[in-house]
Amino acid sequence: MQKYVMALTQFSEFMEEHQPEVVDEWWNLCEEDALLGPVGKLTREEFRNNIPGALDGFRKILVCQKEEVLDLIKTEVSKHGHHRWKQGFNLRELIRDWGHLNRALVQNTESFFQSLVPLQPEAHKEALDRLALFMTEATSGSVRRYDELRREESIALERDLKATEEQFDTITQARSRILREAAHDLQGSLSALTLHSRLFREVPDIPPTIEEILDQMDNGLESVSTMLRSLLDLTRLESGQETVSLSNVDIVETFHGLASEVEGVAIQKGIELIAEGPSELKVSTDPEKVRRIAQNLIVNALQHTAEGKVSLLWSQEGEQWKMIVEDSGPGLQAAKGSEIAKELKEKDIDSCSENKSTTFAYTGEGIGLAIVKRLCDLLHAGIHLDSHPGEGSTFTVVFPLDDVEEFPAPDS
Repeated sequence: MQKYVMALTQFSEFMEEHQPEVVDEWWNLCEEDALLGPVGKLTREEFRNNIPGALDGFRKILVCQKEEVLDLIKTEVSKHGHHRWKQGFNLRELIRDWGHLNRALVQNTESFFQSLVPLQPEAHKEALDRLALFMTEATSGSVRRYDELRREESIALERDLKATEEQFDTITQARSRILREAAHDLQGSLSALTLHSRLFREVPDIPPTIEEILDQMDNGLESVSTMLRSLLDLTRLESGQETVSLSNVDIVETFHGLASEVEGVAIQKGIELIAEGPSELKVSTDPEKVRRIAQNLIVNALQHTAEGKVSLLWSQEGEQWKMIVEDSGPGLQAAKGSEIAKELKEKDIDSCSENKSTTFAYTGEGIGLAIVKRLCDLLHAGIHLDSHPGEGSTFTVVFPLDDVEEFPAPDS
């Protein structure tokens, strides 16, 4: 027993003498580890931090009752975890850091017992047991502190995000209110101008040039009025005023009704309008919002297609159903940074628009697409755009076939 204690005491003194070498070996092992990137940014003093204090605790474990020095070790390793967190280590890097220190300590232990005090297996085993105790307490204590800091950071981040979200909601509500008030005032002014135009037309013997000017003015007033209505739709969507009214419907009836409404525009422009798909498609959705999505896409396609065709297609695929609106128009400018790219994620856009000399952008594309995108979000639908210069555009909207788990069940 006396030999046993003497050997551990000698080992403790050996550790004190060779502590700088252990730290150097630990430093070298960490520097050679390609998965420990943050180490390269630290000076030697920053790297070693307070580990010498923790190693003092290990030396005391070798010669004292283990429980007497555990508090000292926990304090030092907690500081180490705090230091590594501040230096940008992730949890895996922190654990690898301790793993390399363990390797350096084991090498030092084996060197002592094999060369200086051989033939003492009991003391050798006890030294390794106490090293294992030290590393267990050191690693768990350091990781525990790191985890506490990470959780505190997450709570603070969540609090900041909530405050930012509340501030954003306040700004959005204020912006929506201002837009509604401004649109209301502008609609009044537009109505007055429309009335004056109508009265002007009642004047006898108006020259054809004046009638032409009045026609252009009426078209301009209608365009502005349409844009204002779109802005009001967008503000309602952004402010959360839109709700989903789910029902079980045959969506084909909605599509045929919409096709009948816009058919006159297609005939007037000499464009073929195709509405095609299964004769029946039973889905659980909000048909009015689906109609608005389709209407925005079809009207936009008709407006910008000079010749050819515009198609409204629908189909079912497993637990999903699709609505496709495609045209033979000039294509959409979906390059990075455009209004469309801002609304759709880059992965949802297929576009060959590298030729910057080709002009094929839709005017005012942002508002209509913003409305479509937000309506899709409300219905848990995905939207994808495929557009190529001179080859037209295809919008594909994928809806869940049955959303009863997401929305209240419809009345039977």
